[in-house]
Amino acid sequence: TREARAKGSSDFDVQKISPLLTPFGQRWIAKYTWEKPPQLKGEVRAVLPSWTNQSPSWRAEVLPTLQLDGHVSAGRGTYRDVSATSAQTDFTYSNMVWTLPHLRVNRPEGGADLNLVASDRTREYQWRINSQIDPKAIRHLLTEKQQLVFDDFQFTPDVKDLDFDVK
Repeated sequence: TREARAKGSSDFDVQKISPLLTPFGQRWIAKYTWEKPPQLKGEVRAVLPSWTNQSPSWRAEVLPTLQLDGHVSAGRGTYRDVSATSAQTDFTYSNMVWTLPHLRVNRPEGGADLNLVASDRTREYQWRINSQIDPKAIRHLLTEKQQLVFDDFQFTPDVKDLDFDVK
C-alpha cells in the first residue's frame, strides 16, 4: 500500500538545525523563540510515491495523503516577539487542513483559548478566540494601516469572544 506510519515524541531543539531546513522552514521557525524546546508527541501517516516513480513530486503526491495527530506544549517563549509564559495544543493535519481545536496561551495578565482551522490548499483560515490577554500585545503584528483601525477600538474586560474568518 506504500503507507508509512510513525509514532514518537521529542524535545529536540529544531532551532539548532535550522540551517538544514528549506528557506521557508527557516523563516517559519525563526518566528519562534523558547527557553526550553517544546515537548512534542504525535503520530504521522502518509502514502509514499510509487517505487517506480524516479522523480516523484512530494508536494503533489505525498502531501495530500499526510496525516498528523499530536500534542505540543512549550514553556516561556515568543512568537513574532509576542511573549508567553506557556502554550499548548492538540493538533491534526489531514486533507491539507490544520486543526488546533484548543490552543491555550498564557501570559502574565491572563490566558487565551484559541481554535484554528487553516487550509493549505486555499490559504483560508478561521480563528475563534476567548481571551483575557490585552489585544494591544499583538498590535505590532499588524500593518500600519491595520494599526490605525485597531487603535480606533477600545477593548474592555467584558469583551471576551472574537470570531473572524480570513480569506
